Amino acid sequence: MSAQTCSGFDDYSGVTQSIYHTSVNLQESVCHAAVFQYRYDLYQRKPYPTLSASALIRDLETKKNLLASGRVGIYLGVFPTYQNHQWIYSVLDIDGEGKSPVSAIERAQELYAELRRRNLSQHAKWMLSGTGLRCVFPFLIPIELRGGFIRYLEILKDFGVDVGPFCGVDPPPIRLFCYRGHRKQRRLDDKFLDRHSALIDTETLLSIQNEADYDHFTHGRPDPDQYLSWFREILPTTAYVVGDEAAPPEIRIFLDDLADLQIQHEISANIFEDFHFPTIRSKHRLNIGFLFDHLKAIGIEASEREGFFILSICPVCGRRKKAYLLPNGLLRCFRSSCAAFRGNGGLPASEWA
Repeated sequence: MSAQTCSGFDDYSGVTQSIYHTSVNLQESVCHAAVFQYRYDLYQRKPYPTLSASALIRDLETKKNLLASGRVGIYLGVFPTYQNHQWIYSVLDIDGEGKSPVSAIERAQELYAELRRRNLSQHAKWMLSGTGLRCVFPFLIPIELRGGFIRYLEILKDFGVDVGPFCGVDPPPIRLFCYRGHRKQRRLDDKFLDRHSALIDTETLLSIQNEADYDHFTHGRPDPDQYLSWFREILPTTAYVVGDEAAPPEIRIFLDDLADLQIQHEISANIFEDFHFPTIRSKHRLNIGFLFDHLKAIGIEASEREGFFILSICPVCGRRKKAYLLPNGLLRCFRSSCAAFRGNGGLPASEWA
């Protein structure tokens, strides 16, 4: 399955301040109190039921035989509610090329290296899904960062990360644990797979080299008691907000980065009134007034000429009096080394703003 692009989700423009200031009390145990949408098989349709994590575990305790047979799987929504506030539960779906898991394994190993570079790898939980992998961060982040979070997932697309599970107004719960051999847990055109999902540690992730290694950990039907133990392990245990001094330093940096990406998203959402993520140029209606407000805010003056605007500074390369702006938001610069060089066609507002 190829990675999807994201469009048509609820826009949280104008609420950036709430990612820094929140009235939510984060002392209560998140893993017990958070309320998730859930489903037990691939074909269960909307409206999806909801339960607290603790109530869901109690219900699954009564369905161990169904977990073992594959009739019941564990799917969770990625936008749980905690203390009357919606959050993001970061479950990254890692896809490879074709049906073999080998490509997904390689991409997951590369993603681990990227997370390690950002000092986030110690927070990640890794799962073999039966065909690909999942990377789970067992903490919650504010829903107001959704635009920035999706932009971050777009950056990770080279690692096979699929933004699809976070798209749309009410995306379906994502599959976590199931036996892929049951018809309720696979699509009609998928081949039969005698595999189950499995939680693995980092050492195991890095040791998997081929499909035989993958099969070693996923072959056959699952142990339902093991599933429930794994499920408890990946549930979120805390919730963080931007500027949270109690958060580990690397988490604070990560949230600050998401906040910056959220601001970029909100600028784009205001520039283009018919905004969808990612941009669909044929549907854009440019809000040139907001664009000039943005330029003024970053210290750039725009002088109107007949049919275009001369800018005091190029917002891309920083050179003075080298750039001009067309009424459709297209930025062109006379500097050949600039990404907005007029000889290359310039840059649309969705890229430079």
